[in-house]
Amino acid sequence: MNATSLAGTHIVIVFAEDDRRYAERLWTALRAQELSVGLFDQTVGTTLASHLVLLCSPAAVRATDVTHAIESFLEAHERDRSLILPLAVEADTPTFPPVLLSERDSEGFLTPISPPPTAGKIDSSEQSLRRLADVLSARIGKPGGNAAPAGEIRYRLAPALTAGTALLAIGAITWGTWNHMVASENAERARASQEFASRLVVELTDQLPAAARRDTLISIADEMMQSFGLETESDADELQRRAQILHFIGEARDVHGDPDGARESFQAAFDITAQLLQETPNEPERIFAHSQSAFWLGNSAYRAGDLSAAMEALEAYKSLSDQLVSIDEDNPLYLAEAGHAANNLGIMALENGNPDRAADLLDQGIRDLSGRPLEEGVVTPADIANVQGWRANAYLARGQLRPALESRRAEVSAYRAQLVSRPDDYDTREALARALREYAVLLTMLGDVSNATVEMEESLNLSADLFSESPSNSRARRIYMIALSDRARLALRQDDLTRAQLLQGEARRVRTLEDEQGSDDERHLERGMIYLLGAEIAMSAGAHDVALSDASQAILAAEQALGAGYAAASELAAEAYFLHGEALSGAQRSEEAENSYRQARDRLADRSLRSFRERDLLSRITLRLGDGDIALDLHDALIEDGYAHPEFIAFWQQQALTAQLQSSPAARN
Repeated sequence: MNATSLAGTHIVIVFAEDDRRYAERLWTALRAQELSVGLFDQTVGTTLASHLVLLCSPAAVRATDVTHAIESFLEAHERDRSLILPLAVEADTPTFPPVLLSERDSEGFLTPISPPPTAGKIDSSEQSLRRLADVLSARIGKPGGNAAPAGEIRYRLAPALTAGTALLAIGAITWGTWNHMVASENAERARASQEFASRLVVELTDQLPAAARRDTLISIADEMMQSFGLETESDADELQRRAQILHFIGEARDVHGDPDGARESFQAAFDITAQLLQETPNEPERIFAHSQSAFWLGNSAYRAGDLSAAMEALEAYKSLSDQLVSIDEDNPLYLAEAGHAANNLGIMALENGNPDRAADLLDQGIRDLSGRPLEEGVVTPADIANVQGWRANAYLARGQLRPALESRRAEVSAYRAQLVSRPDDYDTREALARALREYAVLLTMLGDVSNATVEMEESLNLSADLFSESPSNSRARRIYMIALSDRARLALRQDDLTRAQLLQGEARRVRTLEDEQGSDDERHLERGMIYLLGAEIAMSAGAHDVALSDASQAILAAEQALGAGYAAASELAAEAYFLHGEALSGAQRSEEAENSYRQARDRLADRSLRSFRERDLLSRITLRLGDGDIALDLHDALIEDGYAHPEFIAFWQQQALTAQLQSSPAARN
């Protein structure tokens, strides 16, 4: 129906656009009852209708035009809510917009109200639709009639909403009037009014998904911050609600590109919960609330690059979480907090170059998360998998390949367990694809190419599926491209040159689809990886000129990434220069090759915590530059650590063979 006027209309159906199909079917059913009925849209008012049928759903909660329609109707009907007939959409109870849950009295104070009683439920069933039309017809009667009484029904606030909402869910609450209320003689009623507003904000906001919450709160953050800064006496419950709202505001400001404002909000929340904890230092709820403030403050400082402040706050978070566990060591929520706190500090320790402390903290995190929290559903297998992945990184940084492999295997198993209950979850499938690839890389380092190929093949298949589902997703594209490149390298290790070339061709194609909005350093890295792979394939085929050209392009891309401040490009640059030197050496251009080897060594010179791959490269570079003793020391240390990458083994076997041939009597003669 494309209504242009509601003049003479007895009933108007108000709905969110997401619920239009229900509204149109209801309109048809009510017309069959010979009732005068119209559909509301943004060009049509509601003031001329005698009754308003409201389709109550999460979509209606966030739709500003729905709230405006209700307000207009109530103003035209002396705020008579009995003329509003709510229908629950595909639910047993309706989800009411805030305008039907609160109002301001004659003096401007916000007060709670009961919403209108429900008139029924609307769903896709034709039979239930006909019954609903009969009920509405009986309640409304002829134009000018009165609605029949109906039994009261309990209502619920909106459940999780979809992202991208605007102002409505919280914006209906106006905070600006609070300033003059506090100064008035009714300050006590003003405080009660604001406390009700705080409760309503917390209840509604807590049920919004992240994106909706941020969009909503950012529009009223300044007013709320100013309101909370007033000198008023508030009880502990109200202060705790304020702290929770400040957390929400901090998150919203952070996402909207205001890190300083976010940190201000988190600091204000931290100060409030610290005050509350000081009053009752052994109260678990107060300890828990302050631990959350400490986490958000630390997270905000970490994102701002203030590592010292971040470490201080996150240490406080861990201390508070451990205190909770000491009070109730079987509480799954407390154990989960302690696990997360240990995990956060472990990640920071790893990034600060302290893998020993990182491994210890991550071990604790896994212990805390893996028991009751997992059994009770407080954490998921994916949470455990995340910590296992970081622990694998810590073991690698400590030079422990086998423990890293076991931790990575546990990570893969945990993601598989997560997929049992959520087989179509995109994020878990993506995480599993990444974990499988990293597991295959570790197997390759240990010389187990056969099993590495199996794991990498599964990773590649998963990555291909994810990419086909979301070809415009730059992360899915990059994961697929890396999987193609790594699988091509394994094909080279197995002397399958044709498969390697085909995989590289597909990786090149995928790279051309790169996201132009991505950061320059990532695009340079991707280009460098593809050209490096091309140089490796060309060297395996004995095409030194092609290898030289591709290695030169890889060098250019790596240097551009380094110039953009991407330190991780050092390893790529070192590999590219080394392969460039190998190609020059193969073309009998030894002096130029030596210069490339020196450039490769220089790219690793400032790397204090070298990865296994960097140590491998450095051993070969050093040998090429004539420092045989140092190179052998590096080689022996890698062997002692269990490193057996087939490329590394093949290189040193070739050197041993060459040395043997050079020392033979035929070579001396």
